[in-house]
Amino acid sequence: MKRLHLLLGNNSLKVMIAALILWMIISILALSYLKPPRADIKTDISMPSLETCREEIKGAFKHAWFSYKRYSWGFDELMPVSRNGKNWLYMGSTIIDSLDTLWIFGMDEEFKEAKEWVKNSLDFSACDCEVSVFEVNIRILGGLLSAYELSKDSIFLQKATELGDLMVHSFTLPHNFPYPKFNFKRKTGSSLDRSFLSIFEPNWKDTYLSLAGFGSLQLELSALSHHTKNSIYANLANSIIKHVFNIWKEDLFPNKITLNGDYVDKFSVAAGVDSFYEYLLKEYLHTNKTNESLKERFVRSLNAVIDNLVGQDSSGLYFLGYKSNNALIPEFHQFACYYPGLMILAANSLPYLDKRDEIIFLSQELASTCYQMNHKSATGLATESAMINNGIQFPILKNTDHGLRPETIESFWYFYYYTHDAKYQKWGWEIFKAIQKYAKLSVGYSELQNANTVPPGRTDRMQSYFLAETLKYLYLLLSEDQPFDLDEWVFNTEGHPLKVN
Repeated sequence: MKRLHLLLGNNSLKVMIAALILWMIISILALSYLKPPRADIKTDISMPSLETCREEIKGAFKHAWFSYKRYSWGFDELMPVSRNGKNWLYMGSTIIDSLDTLWIFGMDEEFKEAKEWVKNSLDFSACDCEVSVFEVNIRILGGLLSAYELSKDSIFLQKATELGDLMVHSFTLPHNFPYPKFNFKRKTGSSLDRSFLSIFEPNWKDTYLSLAGFGSLQLELSALSHHTKNSIYANLANSIIKHVFNIWKEDLFPNKITLNGDYVDKFSVAAGVDSFYEYLLKEYLHTNKTNESLKERFVRSLNAVIDNLVGQDSSGLYFLGYKSNNALIPEFHQFACYYPGLMILAANSLPYLDKRDEIIFLSQELASTCYQMNHKSATGLATESAMINNGIQFPILKNTDHGLRPETIESFWYFYYYTHDAKYQKWGWEIFKAIQKYAKLSVGYSELQNANTVPPGRTDRMQSYFLAETLKYLYLLLSEDQPFDLDEWVFNTEGHPLKVN
């Protein structure tokens, strides 16, 4: 009897072990089954030869440029519906933003004409008004410096130096921070940030500063120091970043911050902080990989973005959301679509990057979602943002517009540059054809009011970055022979190529 009891006991133990192993196998299979698959992205897009594609893109640029020249020459941008010009920087933004595109496209006569305007008509003190230091830096200073590096024409460096000397006066907040808004005529500035509580009474705040606003100055100012042999410009930009590193020790940066380290509880890679992340890596590359603190904080931030802001919905789509109150909101902004390109740039320019395979995988998936946000829209052009929740949910009341933004195309170009995968060219071409269909007018191109409806309506605005970035990145994307070696050139956040120092 005792022997029988032992025998049964041993068998029971074996049965229990077998059951446990079976349960573990079933659990693993169940988890694998429940985990969303990778999104299935089809690339069966027909397109003509690359040469034909480039000629069509160049034709689009010419249509935009000559429309601007006829109806708004000297203004910052064209209003294509009303056929008028609009100023907000009062520095001929479209002319200066387009200089390097004109050079790349081989439009020599137009480049010379733009150069003559810069030489004879560009006046940084033309308006007795406050304008964005950030926008002046990336569009005007960046455009002038890029034109100088490409053409070697001294007038562009002369004007860039004149502007840089004016910008120095804006660095008068504590810790040598620049005013967000600056009057280049009076050399006075304002740190006021206006947000509307109602349609009747604005609420003024002077505390919080956008990280992108003051943290995206290094590339241009260090390039100016390099060419003029005057370190004051680079030193000012570097002092800002050093102060931020001292007051903010976390890996993930907030969208807005005060000079003593208080912050707004919103974390993203989109508007407000986007080019701050971008310039951590790009200024490290621009200074020939000499500033290790920039590299260290970029790598830390990259890992933090992956851990905190990247998610995947039930349909398999990966997204870059934003975090507030410690919750991840699955709202993917078009502004954030530059980040997949930044990830693949990091994976190929930082040789000892940890988690490189994971970074490449996620960058590819995020780029795919950026494509899908265009592809699934009624016009083939993405709305300003979309919720990624069991597929793409387009907005109905706000953020429905499409601003002809470059960020998605920019990422596609980086992916094609490093992978030579033709699907990125096909995706870019599909977006370009949608632009031609819905944004092109008899005069220029217009942003769309609602990209997920047909007809979409127009906003009567063609911003300078459409010529400086969107069409330029499309042209580069559809080029087999790349004119820029990314070991020797770095593109600023407005798409202006600058030589590595």
